[in-house]
Amino acid sequence: MLGNLFFWRLWKPAYRYLFLPFLFSLIALLIAGAYWYIQGFANVLDWQVLTYLKEKSFLWKEIDLGVTQMPLTVDYFVTTEGFTPSNIQVSPIPYYLLLVAFAVAWCISLTVVTTFRSFWFYGSIGLLFFILVNLHPERLVLFGQEGYAGLILMSVLYFGPALYIYFKASHISLPVRFYIFGGITVIMALLIHFYSHLVAPFYLFTAESIMVMLIISIVFIIWIAHEPVAAFVYLATQSGRGGKANLHFTLLTLVYLVNVFLAFLHNTRVIDWDILYLDEFFLLSLSICLGLYGWRRSQGLFKGIFSVEPEGVFLYLGLALVCVSTACVFFASGNDAMIEVLEDAIIYSHMVIGFVFYLYILINFYDLIQRDLQAHKVLYRPAKIPFFTQRLLGLIIMTGLLFKASFFPFYQSLAGYYVIQGDTYNYLGDENLAYLNYEMGQGYEGSSFRANYTLAYYSALNDRREQVIPYYEKALQKNPAPYGYVSLANIYEDNDRFFDALFLLQQGLDPFPGEGHLLNNAGLLYASKKLYDSAFYYFEAAAANDAVNQTASTNAEAMVVLSGAGSEETAKDLYSETAYLPAMNNLLIQLRSAPEFPENAFKDSVLNNEQFAYLYNYLLKDHQGDTHAGNLAEAARQNIGNMPYQDYLLLSKALADYHNGHQARAVQALEFLGRQVRNPGYYYYLLAGLAADQMSYRLAVDYLERSAELKHKGADEWLGKMYLLSGEYKQADSLFTYLTETDSSGIREEISKLSAIASFAQTGFSSGAEQLGPDRLAVYLPERVNRDSSLVVDANPAALAFAHLVQAKNAIATGQYEQAEYHLAVAERSRKDFSPQLKNRVTAIRLDYLLATGRYSRFRDMALDTEGRHLAPYRVLATAQLAYDEGQSEKATTLYTSLVNNYPFFEQGVLRSTDFFYSEKNEELLGYESLLGAIKLNPYSISLTKAYVDYSLLMGLEEYAEDKLSTLKSLMPENVWQAYYEGYLQRKNEKLKSAAEWN
Repeated sequence: MLGNLFFWRLWKPAYRYLFLPFLFSLIALLIAGAYWYIQGFANVLDWQVLTYLKEKSFLWKEIDLGVTQMPLTVDYFVTTEGFTPSNIQVSPIPYYLLLVAFAVAWCISLTVVTTFRSFWFYGSIGLLFFILVNLHPERLVLFGQEGYAGLILMSVLYFGPALYIYFKASHISLPVRFYIFGGITVIMALLIHFYSHLVAPFYLFTAESIMVMLIISIVFIIWIAHEPVAAFVYLATQSGRGGKANLHFTLLTLVYLVNVFLAFLHNTRVIDWDILYLDEFFLLSLSICLGLYGWRRSQGLFKGIFSVEPEGVFLYLGLALVCVSTACVFFASGNDAMIEVLEDAIIYSHMVIGFVFYLYILINFYDLIQRDLQAHKVLYRPAKIPFFTQRLLGLIIMTGLLFKASFFPFYQSLAGYYVIQGDTYNYLGDENLAYLNYEMGQGYEGSSFRANYTLAYYSALNDRREQVIPYYEKALQKNPAPYGYVSLANIYEDNDRFFDALFLLQQGLDPFPGEGHLLNNAGLLYASKKLYDSAFYYFEAAAANDAVNQTASTNAEAMVVLSGAGSEETAKDLYSETAYLPAMNNLLIQLRSAPEFPENAFKDSVLNNEQFAYLYNYLLKDHQGDTHAGNLAEAARQNIGNMPYQDYLLLSKALADYHNGHQARAVQALEFLGRQVRNPGYYYYLLAGLAADQMSYRLAVDYLERSAELKHKGADEWLGKMYLLSGEYKQADSLFTYLTETDSSGIREEISKLSAIASFAQTGFSSGAEQLGPDRLAVYLPERVNRDSSLVVDANPAALAFAHLVQAKNAIATGQYEQAEYHLAVAERSRKDFSPQLKNRVTAIRLDYLLATGRYSRFRDMALDTEGRHLAPYRVLATAQLAYDEGQSEKATTLYTSLVNNYPFFEQGVLRSTDFFYSEKNEELLGYESLLGAIKLNPYSISLTKAYVDYSLLMGLEEYAEDKLSTLKSLMPENVWQAYYEGYLQRKNEKLKSAAEWN
């Protein structure tokens, strides 16, 4: 049978040139079909990655208050990623391939039919016309005609030339005849393309004609079903050892038929053994290849009708192309109902036809095989039982099996047909008709994955919630797929059915062990219950799957962050090795300083979840003054497409601004958030922390009062502490007494001690002071350090330094410079024991002292020698002074403007800037407005308020000056206030006297 492998070499060149493209097309289709078959439902479904954001609180900044620190925490966004399947997306390409294959087969059929003899020609033309009618060309609506115009046109174009060739031009060679019909087909395609009134007419025509293609394919499958058994005859008679050929043939056939029978039992759910079953489509491919050679030996069956070689070989190739391309459509569209129809056709036919053909061979050719004669050459020239008799018997048995199965394959074909129609309407965007067709398909085959899955998807989309779960459950009954398990598990999770979701995903791992999407989503379920170790185990297992490695690794790193087990060194190494933004985000959280900003990951103006999380987290890190991220955040905030992220971006940018020296902008943004968004108590707490960082404790009290009123956790305790620091002991005592009676948070002992300190501060009663702790006394009662230093003799250097710094700052504000110098000197003696934050404060207050006492040259030298962003405003002021002294007035103006716009808590800097605008630039209004702007953000500053009163008086705004006096009185000690007020009255009187003399 296979003696001449390349049999077409013996043909004429014109025949070879026509044959080889068809042969290579068949091979290409077999390869494409194998790919689509292996891909399964992945041909129509894809995995969509859903990015989830989990908030995890981390310490952003600690405000050093000597021996205590006020923590400012911020929620970072940890990214986790889960999978959900997409909607069904069917590509029209396999349909176009099928249409081309059918067109080739159609042209070949017309070509070969014109070689038939008499009756067979008319019968074949009638069969082709019957096929054409059932293709319903009128549905193409050619030239806008919905009647039979398309059928009449095609009949004239195809059958007219066929009749002419048969009767008048029989001398035309076979290749030329094919080219004639091929040219007609090209013309027909152009007419359809330009004059059909349908959208996607070729796709719709093929989809509507799919049942015709299926029937042709099944007929072809049945015809070649005997080919493996025929091949065994060839193999058994090749050994040349007499007497054993029949035994060999029988053994080969029995092994083959047993495997086919086991596949039949498995497909019919009779057995479910854990063995490797014969694959139906491998069997079909094998039969097609064998049939190409076996068909050449069947000339005896068609004697008097047509010549098998080469005409019959062309016809065989055409039918094979239709059969394989039809299977490709079913594979590529994931149409499991149609695939099972083909599987049944292959197994039924190969089992029944194969067995009957085995009997046919034994009856007709037993003696020939026994003598090792080449019986394969005469298989189609039987001596006893005709070939078509055994074929008829096989068809009868197959029909019996079909009856026994209650015509289930027939109903499956209808189910598959309606699924294809649903896909067509889905492609055209008509969801209602698509849904109706899927419903009809599901009605014919209740366990079809494609029908049930798509119905579940559309039910969820159209809020038919009660139907979603039943459809998904039916989809998993017979042909389960990871997509179905994940979809149903996601629905369970959305309905708070945690264990149902978890058990379902674990159930899916039985047929799909190691499936990454199932493992990843199972890990997310554990993570949702904060079972981070179990979640990490699943993510690590999923990461072994290349398809989900990035996502699973991202999630594994998220578990490290959420569980608090991260290492900066490890995170830094991993960060340098990845370019996947969600993973970079989780690693970024573990770093103290932000790396270089990945600009390429932010090309779109509308952010997605992972871009937002990275940008937000990046701004919370020390990013070395990089302005690109801040500018991007501001631009993103202005885009309405980023509305869900706007408040978070404003928060992160505000904290970044504060970190980078734009204090005014930061405070304004946080105050805006406190007025606009949910949980405003948190933002007021942050503002209190920033005020405390600037040693503006009265302002911190103001913010904390608002925060405590809004029930922010921890605000009450810190409000009491700020009361102490700002000298409001009565309020502190009342608050701590209340908290002592009501607190149940486990810090009752700490609050009791604070309450005792508040009481001690009011009464001056020293008994028991040692039990209160010298460190606490020093920190919370700094003004008593001088008056009764014995109380704090054992306090640590940080506590004492903090106490003296508070007193020094207050002394500078009230003009008590000798006291300020004393307290600064005491604080500086313990400098080596301080934290970096406390060291910066000592330096800052020393520089404030130099400015307040007019030692500008020394201030400038010392300020320019400092480092770090905390002392940046002092360097700006020193640079501004130097620029002005060197005659660079424009540069000085820019720097002074920067000071008043950015540093409202740098009181000496604001005062120097105001003096510059007022005295040097003669811009009184600008100086006044600069001062007023700073006071709005730092309203409890004694220095700024005094300056405001003085400037108002100088500018003749006595009413404004008088309004601020009451504020100033509440801020100053009584003796200091009296001295200031007497001076104010003197200046006011002089102003009035001067005005009177002028008039």
